[in-house]
Amino acid sequence: MSELQLKPKRIKRAVQQLSRGGKFRFTLRNLYYKLVRTGDWPQPQQDPLDTLDRFKDALQSYEDQHGPVPGRIRNVDRLSEMDLATLPPDVADYTTRRVLVCDRQEIFLSFIFNGFFRKIEIGLLLWPDYPQLVANRIHEHLNSGAKTTLYLLHDCNRAGYDFKETVQEAFQEHGNKAHIVDLGMRFRQASNLGIPIRSDAAREDTSDLDPLQLGDSGERQEARLMLRSGCFAHLEELPPLRMLRWTYSRIATRTQDVGYG
Repeated sequence: MSELQLKPKRIKRAVQQLSRGGKFRFTLRNLYYKLVRTGDWPQPQQDPLDTLDRFKDALQSYEDQHGPVPGRIRNVDRLSEMDLATLPPDVADYTTRRVLVCDRQEIFLSFIFNGFFRKIEIGLLLWPDYPQLVANRIHEHLNSGAKTTLYLLHDCNRAGYDFKETVQEAFQEHGNKAHIVDLGMRFRQASNLGIPIRSDAAREDTSDLDPLQLGDSGERQEARLMLRSGCFAHLEELPPLRMLRWTYSRIATRTQDVGYG
């Protein structure tokens, strides 16, 4: 593939639409999939993750020439050293009754910087322990004998399907006091949301996936077969506001919260 370039007019249009006029911040993947949907970047073909890598390089070249893309959330190489003062001051205020646990930094930062915790009373944690203050409060709360619900949010891929088991093992000493709910995303959810299921079998190591069991549900069998084929779907194919609303709707059933209009 020849080197691709991003055009300022199309970037500005995508930024305006993703951010809803500057109201929301977005990740690199949000921007990538937005440009794919509008035809301003090629559709992923044989190697979707390689296409994403090429986009990262093109976006870096764009920013070197035109300056930082406004509203873009940027990863921090050493998040443990990230100054908590750069986060919203009330981010650690909602950490006892329920916590949204993210498995990737980009998703975590999106929910942080878009103020999700101000729409619904919930703590935010990047697995396993950032911010440390939030992680400590969760364990203190559980050690006191009180119940905490941990809502898990992840991509639809091998790591995402393994995430619940990983968190369950970490909190098994607390028994049913740690109520763990897998929000998704899963293949059926991605399909219902209109998110394309992509495949990158060349990169995905599926050699150690458990064999299908006779007692597995139809959905579980289907998911395992798809994982074996290297199938995946990224949560950030949803624009920021839609991702926030979808997650909110999965948590806020029968609660009194501000919500999204």
